[in-house]
Amino acid sequence: MPCLLNQCDIFQEATRLIAAIAGVYAYHFLWDTIVFKPFVRHMNRLQYVQNKNVDKLRESLWKNAAVGTFFLLGYHVGASENWWMNRNAYFSDWPYHTPENLRWYYRIYFGYWLQSIDFLLNLTNHHYSVKRRDNAEMIVHHVTTITLMMSSYAFDFTRIGLCALIIHDVNDLLLESAKMLVYMSYVNLANVVFAVFAIGWYGLRLGVYPYYIISPAYSNMYDAVMNSPAGGTARYWVWFGNVALLAIVLVLNIYWATLITKMVFAGLGSKRLHKDIRSDSEEENVEMREKSSSAAEGVDPATELLAEVRNAKLAESTYKRRLDKNARIEE
Repeated sequence: MPCLLNQCDIFQEATRLIAAIAGVYAYHFLWDTIVFKPFVRHMNRLQYVQNKNVDKLRESLWKNAAVGTFFLLGYHVGASENWWMNRNAYFSDWPYHTPENLRWYYRIYFGYWLQSIDFLLNLTNHHYSVKRRDNAEMIVHHVTTITLMMSSYAFDFTRIGLCALIIHDVNDLLLESAKMLVYMSYVNLANVVFAVFAIGWYGLRLGVYPYYIISPAYSNMYDAVMNSPAGGTARYWVWFGNVALLAIVLVLNIYWATLITKMVFAGLGSKRLHKDIRSDSEEENVEMREKSSSAAEGVDPATELLAEVRNAKLAESTYKRRLDKNARIEE
């Protein structure tokens, strides 16, 4: 990553960044080889996980392990600082020299987002065969996040950057946990976790994020940048660019929130859903699957999760009806 406001060794920065990226891939390899593969195979043998969900479960396990690690690391780095979630302290002595532990947090997390794009586009990924329906939105999100991280690292906006990442980590952990429960056929528990996820999304990404991140970036960052000799004539564009990127993330959060809301209200229409699930013909079952699948196309992972829940309930209901039918025949 570049060093624009403070002197640094570019070669050393590049070397450490490469080491961080390699470390992320190694971390994934160890988790996947030692923990995820054996666990998923065991659950598959016990028929808790269908064959089509094996790779999906492994991917969700990895995302939870990675994001959980970053959440704990970020909390360890920032929680004891006076600027932690403090709107008035992010830029109190800007430009400041970012401490090395926060720099490493950024490098490693940056490596994770690069790996996420790699896995999303299947560039070097031979681990999962997961079909995604929202590649365009996710690529915009990942590229925006990476650009924001590079900019905040380069211009010493790392304090507010760490807090923004921590806020978003919570929802990511809840979402992947709900998906894991669906893939392991714990549908009712997945519904509970998803409800917590939805509430957390509205509260954290539409409430906490604008208040603790965008608002101080709009006002306090502007004051710090424009009143500092650092940055020269480009000071305004430094501020504008970072605020614009933060706003793009908020727009994506609002977009996904509308989809989550629609799916929540659709799920509350239990009478229609109950009738569809309890239909007796296999043709109607296939039609329901197709509707659930098409409803998830082009949307965020949260909406796709609800489609997975519907399909899981449908499969469970069909299995029970077959058992009842066989029991009546035997009688």
